[in-house]
Amino acid sequence: MAVDFSGTWKHEKNEGFEEFLKAMKVGLLPRSMALKQSPTVVITQNGDDFTITTKGARTVEIKFKVGQEYKENNALEGKEFRMVANWDGSKLVTKNLDKPDGAITVREIEGGKFVQTQKLGDITCRRIFKKT
Repeated sequence: MAVDFSGTWKHEKNEGFEEFLKAMKVGLLPRSMALKQSPTVVITQNGDDFTITTKGARTVEIKFKVGQEYKENNALEGKEFRMVANWDGSKLVTKNLDKPDGAITVREIEGGKFVQTQKLGDITCRRIFKKT
């Protein structure tokens, strides 16, 4: 384990989030709702075991162990996908096993902030959170 993500993180700002949602083909109404959200992310990490709870308009929890396949419900697409997370140095990189061309999520700590970067093709967004 290269870094400890544990803590409660309050959403501070987005960069490129609307463009990312459009690339994900999220409709206008759910996209508008997502853009208005300022979620809190609670991360519990014990070595390579993670529980990530996102609290906003609704609460979503995912549990996984780095390097092992797990299932995650994608609220934007309304489907369950097989996922895997792996370390890339101090970054936690999550990939969708059912959609090889699907979005990739990179989680990292930058300057004491939790940064979640999502990439889909040439579209990248960053969601930045401050520790509370």
